[in-house]
Amino acid sequence: MHHAAFITRWLLFLCMACLIATGPAGVAAGLDRPKKAPGEKFFTEPTPRTFNFEISEVALDQLRRSPRAYVPATLREGDRVLTNVAVRLKGMGSFRTIDEKPSLAVKFDEFVPGQQYRGLDKIMLNNSVQDRTYLAEMLATQMFRDAGVPAARSTHARVQLNGRDLGLYVAFEAMNKDFLKQHFPNAQGNLYETYVADINVRLDQDGGEDTTQSDVQALLRACRIADPTARWPELNRVLNTDQFASFAAMELLTSH
Repeated sequence: MHHAAFITRWLLFLCMACLIATGPAGVAAGLDRPKKAPGEKFFTEPTPRTFNFEISEVALDQLRRSPRAYVPATLREGDRVLTNVAVRLKGMGSFRTIDEKPSLAVKFDEFVPGQQYRGLDKIMLNNSVQDRTYLAEMLATQMFRDAGVPAARSTHARVQLNGRDLGLYVAFEAMNKDFLKQHFPNAQGNLYETYVADINVRLDQDGGEDTTQSDVQALLRACRIADPTARWPELNRVLNTDQFASFAAMELLTSH
């Protein structure tokens, strides 16, 4: 099993959330008392839910050609029926095609403004092909949360697609503004994503109106200061170093 299976790839860039507009002090204050999150019952109830997706042949062909683009689907879960739910494929090393056992990003309000599933705007359904236990991601993300490092809540779910049983999945909450509001006093800052890359290149940006990435560049400049006496105060100015230390410790503890 790849070490990456221990935690999902978005944990690679959680430290970058410390660069939100409020600055390191604001972030630290926000992490002390996480706000009550939507979908609490979904992530704590003992019985896994079954998600039955119905996707037209036209939309399936679109996913074969452009797997990262959303297509409409009907979702049935228990007595709930949601129409025009947006579905696309996700994953890097875990990526599988729509005809295999794909990981899915499910956005409820993409095509229907305001539509939610149990208070959630979006969920991720991970196929767990890199972890046959279906537990490593869940245990590791809970460990991060217990250590005070923001990480997504998770639970198990079963997935069916057009009557085809895809089996067990790990369901995660999305890292969007709802997630940021739980952990930070300001959810308007920049949120970045990276995969096998460092901060010396332009990062994928998932949130924030300022697209210059000047905050990342400021962090890079601070890291490149040769004199450690001069580097340390500059790092503390642009990065929550205490929170980053917790993040780094958990990375080591989970063998990531």
